[in-house]
Amino acid sequence: MKVSILKSPSPKDWGISSVRPLPNTKALSIKIRPRIKTRAKEMHKKLIILSSLIAFSSNLNANELTEEYSQLSRYVKINVDAEYQQKNPLKTIVSIRFPDSIETVGQAATYALEQSGYVMPNSKGLTSAVKILVSRPLPRIHRKFEHITLENLLKTLAGEAFVLLVDPISRKVNFVTTLKSQGEN
Repeated sequence: MKVSILKSPSPKDWGISSVRPLPNTKALSIKIRPRIKTRAKEMHKKLIILSSLIAFSSNLNANELTEEYSQLSRYVKINVDAEYQQKNPLKTIVSIRFPDSIETVGQAATYALEQSGYVMPNSKGLTSAVKILVSRPLPRIHRKFEHITLENLLKTLAGEAFVLLVDPISRKVNFVTTLKSQGEN
């Protein structure tokens, strides 16, 4: 069995240069000198140089890696890829004010989806909980939305009890609930 005894560090190891009593008191005067190890300074300098080289040597950013560009001239490149909202219409940012003729949550969802290419299924494709949801009156606070994605607008109209389901193939949106209503077992 090997036992090693650790030596406690001296005051100089802690950066303390001198300790002396103050006259006419029981207090001590302690002078502490700043200690920055030279190795740490060197590593810090190397890290700064390395990060600068990486930052300035690469002229690509994350968007240029995923998007397509066309070189128009020596100094001009244009993005020839579709915009994000064009690829995913439910991520389009909208500002919408529902007209007075829209009275239910279902009518509001249908109205909001009109320009997106997505539709809500007919009443045969809805569960009983969703049928209740779409027949509810549209709350006054939901009459106007500013700068919100279409997806978040639909989630807000449905409420926290419902999850938005998106079928990208048939471009249909629906809701499903994980809660059971009081009438169900």
